[in-house]
Amino acid sequence: PSHVSRHGAADLRVVASHVMRRFFAGCQQQRLHPRIALQRFATRSDGLLTRREFAEAMQAVGVCDTPRQYERPVSSSDLDVVFRTMAGQDNLISCATVLAQLRASGCAVPSEVTQYRDDAAERAIAHVGMALARRGLTPAQAFNLFDRQGSGCISMEEFRAAFHDMQIPGLTDVDIDRIAGCVDLDHNGLVTIQEFTEKFSVKEQEPSRPAVDEEAERVIQLVARAIQGRGLHVRQAFALFDIDGDKVVTAGEFREAFKKMKIPGLTDDDIDRILAAVDGDRNGVVSFAEFTSKFGV
Repeated sequence: PSHVSRHGAADLRVVASHVMRRFFAGCQQQRLHPRIALQRFATRSDGLLTRREFAEAMQAVGVCDTPRQYERPVSSSDLDVVFRTMAGQDNLISCATVLAQLRASGCAVPSEVTQYRDDAAERAIAHVGMALARRGLTPAQAFNLFDRQGSGCISMEEFRAAFHDMQIPGLTDVDIDRIAGCVDLDHNGLVTIQEFTEKFSVKEQEPSRPAVDEEAERVIQLVARAIQGRGLHVRQAFALFDIDGDKVVTAGEFREAFKKMKIPGLTDDDIDRILAAVDGDRNGVVSFAEFTSKFGV
């Protein structure tokens, strides 16, 4: 083949090994099994990947990112060459082929798909579950909205498209891919209604003892100190947040007020997590009592 004559067999092995090791390292950093990292970009029912999908999977875990000093960079042409060395006559590649190449490159790929505990993904899932509840959607209703083809299961493509349409504040493309990896419990590239309901149902048991987001609580204390440092009483601070004066703070007012405060180190993600922690009854607005319970002195 032409790509072999241009690079030489030895050079191809070096390039393939380097790309595979970068891919495996990226999967480990994102706490993804390589099979999941590949399957989330596969749109075919048989799970095979096209050249474009293979490249997207590689890029999503940082294979083409700027490498460390003295490390060889990976170009799009490198990905193209590696794909062609593994692709069949149909110009498609299977996950099994990539996993075999990973192991041939010295990567210790688990034989079974390991379900890593991804705390960031679990927090994002909880955030989405509350967002669905606030919109008056049961998990079954939300599933039907996601399942655009009406096939009884949600493809990864449908999953991403539905989340983009929902425009949930603070939810990034990385969050969506990590959520997909957690929700697809059997890792077949499709989400069933059982898997969807298992993850996005708002748990009603023990309502008086909600899960504590320790990071959000830490940031809340930082904000409370910032309010104190500006000489504001909690009622004055609430009035600043309640822009339209209707005695409750909406999500939009909450974010706008924090941005105006310009608290160093406070990110949009921090603000969304604070909102989720302060909105105790999860009705989408923050009352004075809820505000005082978190930011009062």
